[in-house]
Amino acid sequence: MRHVRLLLLTAVHPEARALARAFSLAETPGPIRLWSNADLTLGIVGVGAGKLEQVNQAVPACDAVILAGLAGALSPALKIGDVVVDAHHSNTPLPPLDRAFIGRILTSPAIASTPQQKARLFQSSGCLAVEMEGDRVAKFAAARGAPFVSVRGISDTAREPLDPALLTLVDGEGKPRIGRAVRMLCLHPQKLRTMLRLAGATRRAMDEVSVVLRNFVASGWPNVASLRQQKSDDLSRG
Repeated sequence: MRHVRLLLLTAVHPEARALARAFSLAETPGPIRLWSNADLTLGIVGVGAGKLEQVNQAVPACDAVILAGLAGALSPALKIGDVVVDAHHSNTPLPPLDRAFIGRILTSPAIASTPQQKARLFQSSGCLAVEMEGDRVAKFAAARGAPFVSVRGISDTAREPLDPALLTLVDGEGKPRIGRAVRMLCLHPQKLRTMLRLAGATRRAMDEVSVVLRNFVASGWPNVASLRQQKSDDLSRG
């Protein structure tokens, strides 16, 4: 596969579908599902980035890596649909981002589902939001010498609990388990309201993530010529 400018990664299929629609990306043939246009290539790494090696093999080179998708808020100041951008792994200047919060995003091995868990994580880490893939993808980008940022839309607030039962309605790639969902609604029809609220929050968050990502693409981030000059200067000084 050709060298790509921006490699856009997301954890699960619903996030990938939303971004593919937002950027009019065409699916490309190959051993794993990828979508691309002239500016970027989109791939799925799975919950916890367990499929990252497959992406590594399918996309051998890129100028920069962006991890995008959903996150849970740790900061009580964040609302549904707010976007957090974490660029602490890269010293490459960001484009203007009027519709985003700039701050750290925590990578957790497990979902933070209760307000109490979120409060503890916020107090101990100071991070604005929490997800499960960022650290592994950051190491992947660093191994390539590529700038890396994480762009996450808030789908549940710090004070909002996540029903653990609803988390079982999708698999590790975010694909719906229809039979399980039907059985749950038959036994607990009151959960429909929660499911619909979560679906609405997810759509809103991904819409806002798409807006922020368009700013990255339109800005030409990163400045490849500048990056190459910086690497050359670093080698000269070394």
